[in-house]
Amino acid sequence: MLENPERCPPRSRNAFAGKHQRFAPKGAYKTGGSGTWLTGSYDVATNTILWGVGNPGPWLATMRPGDNLYSDSLIAPNPATGKIKWHYQYTPNDTSDCDGVNEPVLTSLNYQGKTYKAVVSASRNGWFYAINRERRSSAT
Repeated sequence: MLENPERCPPRSRNAFAGKHQRFAPKGAYKTGGSGTWLTGSYDVATNTILWGVGNPGPWLATMRPGDNLYSDSLIAPNPATGKIKWHYQYTPNDTSDCDGVNEPVLTSLNYQGKTYKAVVSASRNGWFYAINRERRSSAT
């Protein structure tokens, strides 16, 4: 079913007219970003929100050079200020939809005889991450 061409965005009208248009506007990487998908977790002990972040936009990696900071990441903002205390980026400059949107689970882990307050998450890049939520160090 085709929608009314007057209501379609310019990208769609141009496609129907057979004109080629870029996937994203030139310079979109400067203002592109990532979104969250699922509910985050709140760490009472450190007064921190832990939130998984999705893949970067625009979609084509050639249009967004660099690591695309905070995309495909676990971010840890202060709930009062919104300032990011720390982050851990699972997949810099993601080209394969390996976003980090799975729920961050707060737990305690024993590693090499020592107990750590951790946040664990299984990322779509195939890795299971265990991160010390007090010091932001990783035992992948």
